Amino acid sequence: MSESKKTKKSKKSQEEPLVANEKKSAYDRFLVDNKKPWIWFNILTTLGSIGLAVGTFLVVWRQREDCGGMKTALWLVFIMHIVNALETLLNLTGLERKLCTSFMMCGFFIFEVTVLIYMQVVYFEAMQISICITNTSLMYFWLMA
Repeated sequence: MSESKKTKKSKKSQEEPLVANEKKSAYDRFLVDNKKPWIWFNILTTLGSIGLAVGTFLVVWRQREDCGGMKTALWLVFIMHIVNALETLLNLTGLERKLCTSFMMCGFFIFEVTVLIYMQVVYFEAMQISICITNTSLMYFWLMA
């Protein structure tokens, strides 16, 4: 009789993790399955975003003139890199579960796409103004990259 109780307990304990795993969201399962790569991805993305933000700031700070709205576009790109760094820091600290709602994620996406589209429009308009390439070449080529 004691063996049957043990087998019943072992069957229940085997079933419980399955039920617990079913209740987890796909995101939670992803985090458990890919913890190390996810952390490295976020660390490298944070460092890359900070590096690009510093580079963009130095380009805008060094260039005194503006041509075709490139300075405004680069300031928006600078802000976009800062936002990306903050997003990855949220992922590293685990605060994305508390702070990132579907509305916030949609807002991030709309912001990113808007900045990228504006950046492309400004770049191609500046391409038509020949003085932009010669007078503001650093901003022009930074925006191109």
